[in-house]
Amino acid sequence: MFSANVEWNVTCEKQMLPKFPVRTKEFSKLKFVRSQESSVTTAWGVDWSDSMIARDLLQNFYDSHLSNVQDISITAEGASATVVGKVSFDLNKLFYLASEKTEEHVGQYGEGFKAAIACLLRRHPEAIVVAQSGNGAVNVRLAERELGNSSVQPLVYDFYELPTECIGSKLIIQKVTSDLTAEISCALSQFWHDGNSLSGELLARSPDGKLSVFQSTNEKGHLFYRGLKRGEMSGLPLVLVCEKAYQQIERKTTQDRDRKAFDDVVLGTFYSVWANNFFKHDWRAIGVVLDAAKPLWQNGKSHALLSAIASKRPRVGTLISDRFADDYFAVCKSTDPMTQMRITAKEGEWKAAGRTALPAYFSAFGVENAEVFFQKQVKQAEKEAERNGRRSLSPTETASKQILDDAVQEFAPEIWESFGSRRPSYSVAETETLLGQFKKALPYRTSQVFLSASVFESDLASALATFLHEHTHIYGYDGGREFTDALTWLIASVIRNRSSLDRFEKSWNQAIRKVKTERNAKKTWQSKGQKIDIASLSEPEMRRVLQLLPPVQVRRLVERLDEEKQQ
Repeated sequence: MFSANVEWNVTCEKQMLPKFPVRTKEFSKLKFVRSQESSVTTAWGVDWSDSMIARDLLQNFYDSHLSNVQDISITAEGASATVVGKVSFDLNKLFYLASEKTEEHVGQYGEGFKAAIACLLRRHPEAIVVAQSGNGAVNVRLAERELGNSSVQPLVYDFYELPTECIGSKLIIQKVTSDLTAEISCALSQFWHDGNSLSGELLARSPDGKLSVFQSTNEKGHLFYRGLKRGEMSGLPLVLVCEKAYQQIERKTTQDRDRKAFDDVVLGTFYSVWANNFFKHDWRAIGVVLDAAKPLWQNGKSHALLSAIASKRPRVGTLISDRFADDYFAVCKSTDPMTQMRITAKEGEWKAAGRTALPAYFSAFGVENAEVFFQKQVKQAEKEAERNGRRSLSPTETASKQILDDAVQEFAPEIWESFGSRRPSYSVAETETLLGQFKKALPYRTSQVFLSASVFESDLASALATFLHEHTHIYGYDGGREFTDALTWLIASVIRNRSSLDRFEKSWNQAIRKVKTERNAKKTWQSKGQKIDIASLSEPEMRRVLQLLPPVQVRRLVERLDEEKQQ
């Protein structure tokens, strides 16, 4: 260590004291104070890019100008760059590995400037690095000696005093590449502040103001977390600014003292935080992202932010789904091979019609997929059936169906078990014409079974054949390979077990008589119309009337009666 009070341009050379490298008027009358060798050496275990070096050279200026970043000016030309700020700071803190900064500051460990200088001087040993603030100045250089037999050189800090105190602070970098000075010239864009050159119009903001979305001023997107740029987004020109610490992110970055760009794992967490804490609650903000990503999804491409938003199952309305209209569809998958064949066929139709396939998660934004299409098809078929005269099975028809159920379970248990816990639902069409319309409206491989009213008055052989035929539709349409194979197998099964038909035939003939009696009673009732006085019916007659009604109608009447009692 050296100590003296001399003018550098007169005395330094005579006393072999370190010479101040910048020869300008403002530094013409310096007083040398001391030289200190730092524990920081060229062997510091980081190898930063020019961008990261520039960022941490500017960090102290940013942290000391948090409320007025616009007071920082940067000039760069060729191999030289100068940064000037209106706020002063203690130059001694550039030497010591310590920091008094708070969470609102970007640098909190006191390492950034030292690491940046170590990387800079390792690449440019002849570089000039001078900092000036108040009435002090410091030149940071490499020591002339090497440590032991190694090529490692420590950093040396030469401290000087100015004859008069200057307002503000200054950093001078000389004898480096133009690539580095170019990075220094735009380094302030790596810190979040009002007027950041990367951000344009404010597009969306969370209620607490901690999450904001801006339009990007270039073709890329930019991610800021707690004041510092931590990544870019290709194909999504938005600026996402997070001014709040989230534990999910902190846990993944606690060891990242260099504050590097987020890797894929951290980036995924970052997107998830945004989706969960902002986007899923604000459909307008979702619209902002979808609009910005339109060049991607117009061509069927994806983006991780959109996927993260969709995973939170946001509530979206037609103002979101209308963006896609009928020009797109979301792909979907099924673990059931037959259902997947059907999905593949429908998606093939859509592609042939010119619709663009989007990733599966786009269904969360209201984009139609094959599964939803089929569900709509079922509902539409049910509405058509209701409108055209479909009805539920009557009590006697239900009893008749049970006989057929028993027969199917005996002759074709595999067919019966294929439904699992999802048993078919049954409906009756009064005419063959209506039956054909209903079946045509139903989707492929449905669990809906339509039966003609005539089935319940036909002989057992005809009724069972029809019943078995309708159940084999779970394997495919008439004429389909799966359908015909199943039907062939059923016919063989019935032939093998033909002796068992006798047991069912007796029960079936009794059921036919009950069905006819029920239907005749219904016709008599309908022919009398309003001539019958309900109030004049006896209790046994009323009970008989209720028995003739389909169970679902009786339930509705009971529910209505309960509602009237509560009023």
